[in-house]
Amino acid sequence: MTVSLQDAQAGLADLIHHLTPGEPVFITEGDRPIAVLSSVQRRELGLLKGKLEILADDDDHFAEYMP
Repeated sequence: MTVSLQDAQAGLADLIHHLTPGEPVFITEGDRPIAVLSSVQRRELGLLKGKLEILADDDDHFAEYMP
C-alpha cells in the first residue's frame, strides 16, 4: 500500500490499526517514497506445538559433541 505524507499524517492512528502483518505501507512525498511503515509481528509461545513429530529417539548423533 502507498499513501501520501499528508494522508499518513491525517490518519496515522487508523493507518497503524489497519496494518496487515508482513505488508509494508510506503509513505510518499510527491512521487518519491520517503518512509516505510510496517507492523511488529508478535510471537506467541506454543504457536507451533504439535507441528513437529519425532520419529525415533536417536542420541547417537550427539556423541561427538558430548564428553
